[in-house]
Amino acid sequence: MTARDGFRTKAGSCAGDVVAGSSASTAGACSPSGRDTSSRQFFCGEPVMSRSLPTGWGEALRPCPTVYMMDPDPAVRAWVHTIARSARLEAASLSGVDDCLSAVEPDSLACIVAMAHAPGASALEVLSALAARRMFIPVIVLAEEQHLSTAVAAMKAGAFDVVEKTRVEDRLQGVILAALTEQLGRRERRHVEDDIRVRYARLTPREREVCHLVAAGCRSRVIADRLGLSEKTIEVYRSRVNQKMSTHSAVELAQLLHSLES
Repeated sequence: MTARDGFRTKAGSCAGDVVAGSSASTAGACSPSGRDTSSRQFFCGEPVMSRSLPTGWGEALRPCPTVYMMDPDPAVRAWVHTIARSARLEAASLSGVDDCLSAVEPDSLACIVAMAHAPGASALEVLSALAARRMFIPVIVLAEEQHLSTAVAAMKAGAFDVVEKTRVEDRLQGVILAALTEQLGRRERRHVEDDIRVRYARLTPREREVCHLVAAGCRSRVIADRLGLSEKTIEVYRSRVNQKMSTHSAVELAQLLHSLES
């Protein structure tokens, strides 16, 4: 499965029935924006969001993607958990930056929702801590109008997106899915690059010399003259390089080497 498959979820996929933290009330519930949601339909005790979601994606991923929430307001935490549940995602609350660093695995498929302004748990603090540990986890910033300048600073620091608190209900779910889709794509690219590095490590020093010269467009005769070997010997080396690198042409070889250098 690739990131292009997108997030397709359906009932009974990999999200569990238990979500860490508070859950939103199903009777007469109100969103953080103050709108009454009691007239909505409910599924398994949670409101069915009006947004039309793709189906069938979550069950292909183990463990299930997780939405981590950092907000001092329990009502906001509950609503974010409800949004995550409706998309068949796991959800968990975090108390601060230290809690975040201990709970979130570096290679996990997850995103963090944090307030623009929250002492000890702000988006900027989270971004700084993740960057210091080279952890590439998307951070979504929730911002009130008076803290938009802080939210802009968070975007410059690498936040995935900013959602105003008054628009949590209608925007946050789509932003979460977009962040997780990007995270999945990044993780897949990293796995591909790791596989290329493993293949390259199997080459002998001489095979690496030949590999780079082939990728640079040199013909076997030119490589033979440069390395002081026979053309037939170079052809043998080229065959071994293609076999170990799983390539069939100089163009493919050049593309793999470029991915290692980028």
